[in-house]
Amino acid sequence: MNSIMNKIHSLFSRGKLSSSNDSGKVQKVKASLLAGELKDDMERLQEYGFTSRPPDNSEALILSIGGNRDHSIVINCNDRTYRINNLEKGEIAFYTDEGDKMHFKRGNKIEIETKELTVNTDKFKVQNSTAELVEELVKLVDELIKTKTITGIGHQPFVPSHITVYEDIKTKLESLKL
Repeated sequence: MNSIMNKIHSLFSRGKLSSSNDSGKVQKVKASLLAGELKDDMERLQEYGFTSRPPDNSEALILSIGGNRDHSIVINCNDRTYRINNLEKGEIAFYTDEGDKMHFKRGNKIEIETKELTVNTDKFKVQNSTAELVEELVKLVDELIKTKTITGIGHQPFVPSHITVYEDIKTKLESLKL
């Protein structure tokens, strides 16, 4: 009976990550568990479609398969220092230790905070119900097309040699409207 109870008590542990290796198909971590036990080369399971590499000293929840401490895996990590808090019920957020975040808020709003955002795509399409930004950009291009310049002989139409470039831009902008 004691053997079974020991295995049950050994199923889950809390720990603190001390290092990680993200070069393979499965991330491997090293962690110190409670009572000073050190485990190296543990697999860290992650959800399909989402991956992360927590900073050292992150907290970890460790599962020892069958209560065997020699076959332990990390099933969850957290770092209280950087976690975004005070979310409304139903909201989610992604974040990093550098302050980047993507926050899915109530009311169908998404907030992104970062220093640089890169989008790699073959086709880019933006749609919204009001097309306010697109309409303002079309007005700006119209003004560029109609602009007059002051010359020695008075106001003259500004007709750059590449006026069709402005017209092409206007056409593309108008295609973004719903």
